[in-house]
Amino acid sequence: TSSAGGWARAASGCQWSHVCQLSSGDRSLLEGFDERVYLSARRWRPGDDPYALYAFNQRESERIPSNRALRDTRNYRCTALHYDPDLPPTSIIITFHNEARSTLLRTIRSVLNRTPVHLIHEIILVDDFSDDDCQLLTKLPKVKCLRNAKREGLIRSRVRGADSSRAGVLTFLDSHCEVNKDWLPPLLHRIKQDPTCVVSPVIDIINMDTFAYVAASSDLRGGFDWSLHFKWEQLSTEQRAARADPTEPIRTPIIAGGLFVIDRSWFNHLGKYDTAMDIWGGENFEISFRVWQCGGSLEILPCSRVGHVFRKKHPYVFPEGNANTYIKNTRRTAEVWLDEFRLFYYSARPAARGKSYGDVRGRVELRKKLQCKSFKCKCVCVCVCVCVCVCVCVCVCVCVCVCVCVCVCVCVCRPYSLSLCLVFLSVSLLIGLAPGGSRSKLGQIVTHTHTRARTHTTTHTDVCRHKHTHAHAQTHKKTRMHTHSNTQVHTNVSPRAPSMIKARARTQIGTQAHFKHQFIYWVLIPENGINSQALLRRQT
Repeated sequence: TSSAGGWARAASGCQWSHVCQLSSGDRSLLEGFDERVYLSARRWRPGDDPYALYAFNQRESERIPSNRALRDTRNYRCTALHYDPDLPPTSIIITFHNEARSTLLRTIRSVLNRTPVHLIHEIILVDDFSDDDCQLLTKLPKVKCLRNAKREGLIRSRVRGADSSRAGVLTFLDSHCEVNKDWLPPLLHRIKQDPTCVVSPVIDIINMDTFAYVAASSDLRGGFDWSLHFKWEQLSTEQRAARADPTEPIRTPIIAGGLFVIDRSWFNHLGKYDTAMDIWGGENFEISFRVWQCGGSLEILPCSRVGHVFRKKHPYVFPEGNANTYIKNTRRTAEVWLDEFRLFYYSARPAARGKSYGDVRGRVELRKKLQCKSFKCKCVCVCVCVCVCVCVCVCVCVCVCVCVCVCVCVCVCRPYSLSLCLVFLSVSLLIGLAPGGSRSKLGQIVTHTHTRARTHTTTHTDVCRHKHTHAHAQTHKKTRMHTHSNTQVHTNVSPRAPSMIKARARTQIGTQAHFKHQFIYWVLIPENGINSQALLRRQT
């Protein structure tokens, strides 16, 4: 076993050592690079806040060796797997803006130390207009450095790195990672099997305070809510039971976005990234939806492990503000890829309505060109509503009912994501009016199954004071326009006089007497984020 900071090599399989015989991290390859000189600049100084510059503990990061040993966090069955020896090499693209030298170097050294040399075609660093210079790092083997002339953000920087790459497979990494034992062969093997599959490793946790390397669960996949906020989602008990082999890929609706591998031709065919997005945020949703809807798939491979420093905040500045940038990027995603389901996004993020999101016509044309499927094909919504109605009768001829409906919509998105939820209120106002000559008094009991998804049903029963009852069943199919189909069943239709009720009850013949009443029924429907009154029915 290699010690921390050591360069031990294992003679057979390198099961516990993290610098293998075939790795490109041999000491002789690093002779032209002076690590001490590189790390001496921009170091933490005693008395300074160690979190001020990078939003993680800079002091602790600089204390840890750049080539520290890591525990193999994979399932033990992964060590018995064998991969195609003729795997395609990859271009590893790492973008950064004002990254700590210690974490950036540790990212590169971990790649060099734990990757077979023939699988690394090049390591492309894209410096997004940092205050620091990355030219010293080009003395490391296979490392190239590109520098942006202005701040472009992660999305455009990654596209620039991909455009300058030469390998047939692209590997995107963040600049504060540490790859683990045999991380790359499973990813490349899956790409070779299916070039339309986009694969991600299991992302272990590097503690931002102590830099301890902690294994993450291999039963997680990416999920999200309607505000397009990413979250990790635990596989259900049934799904875990269905996975007889814990080494098999996990299909995921969304990837985290920081770490993934994709075939270069497939990346270009899909339209790369949406380069009108700014800085950071939302690009993982856009590329994930695009992959699924345009014929590809997303998978997490349990036998590939990469550690990542998760921070609580961004250490850099967003020119337009963090929230505004994220809203712009996610709104572009919603407008292009969510179809009618974007209404859920606007309900969850009402502030997005007034924000500019640029011109998306090019991305819409790309979607048409690729003949991508609708978001509906990947998402089915089931809504459950509970309604409570309170009725107050002002006089014998007027009754007012107010109904409040709470609807919970759970969307099942393929592959089997239960992560999309929305709760909203629907308020119904019902007014019953009858002329003074009539003694009828209207009460109304309303039950709604109501959502802004594609279908909802409304049923209600009207009960009049003089035993006049009728039931209405209404099915309401909603696209952008409301269409109603209304079926009514009337029983015990009452005449004006009680005596006629007795006569009718005896003979069941005669002419139905008429009484006039009318009522107006409004429902306050949240449409486009604004409560608007829609007149559903007026009967005389």
